[in-house]
Amino acid sequence: MNNILTFKKHRFNPLRPTVADIDIADIAHCLARIPRANGHFAEFFPVARHSVNCAAEAKARGLNDNIILTLLLHDASEAYLCDIVRPVKNEMPEYRVYEKVLQDTIYKAYNIGVADVSAIRDEIDDAMLYYEFVHFADERLFDTAPVISSAPDFSECNFDKDEQLFLYWFDKYYKA
Repeated sequence: MNNILTFKKHRFNPLRPTVADIDIADIAHCLARIPRANGHFAEFFPVARHSVNCAAEAKARGLNDNIILTLLLHDASEAYLCDIVRPVKNEMPEYRVYEKVLQDTIYKAYNIGVADVSAIRDEIDDAMLYYEFVHFADERLFDTAPVISSAPDFSECNFDKDEQLFLYWFDKYYKA
């Protein structure tokens, strides 16, 4: 069997995605239920909230709607592939290829141009990672704390609330 069955009951091949296969409702539902840090934080903190925090940081920096949406969707491939912790993922070049193809398909599905935003995307993603670990694990991952312009939301999480929050941000910044 080469397909997964998504929340919206789509049969989806994550190794050969097409733009027509991508569904923001599937992405939001799943990311609201996937934990950050591979579930090792003392409290549940979903990828969906991380993504919203990244988008909010882009907005606080005055970046354009395309970059805000890029940050919101930067981990969307995890809704179809799940995620692998960085130390393992770095040793799996073939996984990285599948992840990139899927992520590029998601960006294409929503007309997001990402050619020139990888540096700012990675900077914001790492900054949110840093503050997540400070908040949830009292760990500082880098010698110097990244400067951020927003106040990340680390309040209590709820599957449905985080799914709706993700969709709210998507609806606000997606221009069909």
